Amino acid sequence: TRLRVATILTCYRQGMSIEGIVQQYPALKPSGVHDALAYAYDHIDEIEANLSDDDELAVKDHELGSGAS
Repeated sequence: TRLRVATILTCYRQGMSIEGIVQQYPALKPSGVHDALAYAYDHIDEIEANLSDDDELAVKDHELGSGAS
């Protein structure tokens, strides 16, 4: 199972520890979480853009689901 780097970064930014992330996603090892965070911070502009795109999609999905136009 693949997990997006942005997901790991979001968990970390929300206060989850490395151990907490591993507990939430048992397929991960602590070294994988550290690698993902290192990648995220090395490519922060790209990751931030992905998170922004996700936020925009979530708003559009919510609007479509609620019948708003």
